[in-house]
Amino acid sequence: MKRWFVPHPYLFGVFPVLFLFSQNARDMRAGDMAAPLIAVIVLTLAATLALKFVLRNIKKAALVVSAFWVLFFSFGHILNLLRLLGLDFEQFDTAVNVVTLAVMGLFLIATVWLSARARGDLPRLTMVLNSVVVLLVAFQIVHGGYLVATRPSVDIAPTEVAAERTQEGPLPNIYYIILDGYARHDVLKTYYGFDNSGFLAFLRERGFYIADSSHANYAQTMQSLTSALNMNYISEIVHIEDLGAARTAMAEIFLGNAVFRFLRQRGYRIVSFSSGYDLTEIADAEITLAPRANLSEFETLIWLTTPLPYLFPGGGTPYDRHRDRILYTLDQLPVVTDMPPPWFVLAHIVAPHPPFVFGNRGADFEPDRPYNFYDGSYYFDLGGTLDEYITSYRHQAAYVTQRIQDALERILAGSGDDPPVIILQADHGPGSQLDWADRNKTWVKERFAILNAYYLPGADSVPLYPTITPVNTFRLVLNAYFDTDYTTLPDSSFYSPWVHPYWYQNVTVWLGDDLPIRDLPDSVKKVRWQMYQGRTE
Repeated sequence: MKRWFVPHPYLFGVFPVLFLFSQNARDMRAGDMAAPLIAVIVLTLAATLALKFVLRNIKKAALVVSAFWVLFFSFGHILNLLRLLGLDFEQFDTAVNVVTLAVMGLFLIATVWLSARARGDLPRLTMVLNSVVVLLVAFQIVHGGYLVATRPSVDIAPTEVAAERTQEGPLPNIYYIILDGYARHDVLKTYYGFDNSGFLAFLRERGFYIADSSHANYAQTMQSLTSALNMNYISEIVHIEDLGAARTAMAEIFLGNAVFRFLRQRGYRIVSFSSGYDLTEIADAEITLAPRANLSEFETLIWLTTPLPYLFPGGGTPYDRHRDRILYTLDQLPVVTDMPPPWFVLAHIVAPHPPFVFGNRGADFEPDRPYNFYDGSYYFDLGGTLDEYITSYRHQAAYVTQRIQDALERILAGSGDDPPVIILQADHGPGSQLDWADRNKTWVKERFAILNAYYLPGADSVPLYPTITPVNTFRLVLNAYFDTDYTTLPDSSFYSPWVHPYWYQNVTVWLGDDLPIRDLPDSVKKVRWQMYQGRTE
């Protein structure tokens, strides 16, 4: 076995995958590593065997493959470092990524040449590489394994049991469409300069009820969706003091939510559109719809550490794939009407939330920074400016509004005599004045004032009201169509820091704060929004 198998190229290949996971183990599932690990192992085996025939020595071949993996997975990190240092070669008409790729290519060629000329089969170097990389990989396994093993166990409190009476008539199909970060009309108009009154008029003409004083219950996506689909506040679903900071625990509650369980017991199929955000991907959906070139969030992070986006530009950048995913969902939403009923569609569309990929009138747009989902203060930490955020958000919101109106028109036109229930809702508002570390530096109204609209055909007596929040959405919908008897909960809103997602602070009394922080006197700004001084003038 020693004659043909050398471990270090396999370990150098899997190390970056294990490292990336161990750094994000609180927020990602171990299964996210499966596809990248399999790809690396298969490619390592093929490359090592091929080079063995060229170099006529398995240890020399292994050395070249290890060098390749080190360079391959270092590319994105080196590129980001060079950009942070302000280095570029534009004065020579050469992009920094081209220079970086060329230098790495020369290193790899030099490794092949030196390996071919080396005498013997490099036993000492092989032993050193094996020993070093075994320690590196072992540390990542121990670290990641510890984080996974110490994730809090989820002890979910049962959702309130509602009295259900005899149901008559066909089961309604249901759309639950989440426009991530879509602000309420007053915030859009007065702060972002986008008047969506035409869209709201369209909704009302088609029979939608618009809760025009609605707020989100939470400032973060996972908590908002988990609360809405469990028809309860997080603190009533799980013992939050036991959750630590693990978002995977919230993902577990999200996937096993009360609405899915209720509907599946009545014969519904869950139809899920891929969002690109791993924690809201419905792994056990009966039908998952996604564009063909679809990478998970974890796979995208790995992709960005490699030169592949530059070697194969035809495959699109992560921004391109994010744009394609949004357009695919908007295009395919009406197609679901052709599926045999009953079904429940969950479409979490990550827009107008960053990353901003649509410019004015829907033109392709790509920020000049690494791809990510960062919002609020983290958006600015990576170089974003307030003016850029407001302009980009306005453009993206305007285009998404146009496209969702077209989709809704097609859904209603294609539904015939059996129009579906449609819930069009934001999980939270935008984050131009959101501080992920301090509620006191956050404009609460902007983050919590949301679009919230309901199309409930044949249920005219549903007691909807202007201030309804997502936690009560399905309580009223199930009461209307399944004759259940859920009570309405108080409509409250909770802020929590990003790094401590379950440290809830009730901000309901702040929701009427109409003065954006950027318009406050300087003396107040220094107290409430210190981190944005210099960007708000």
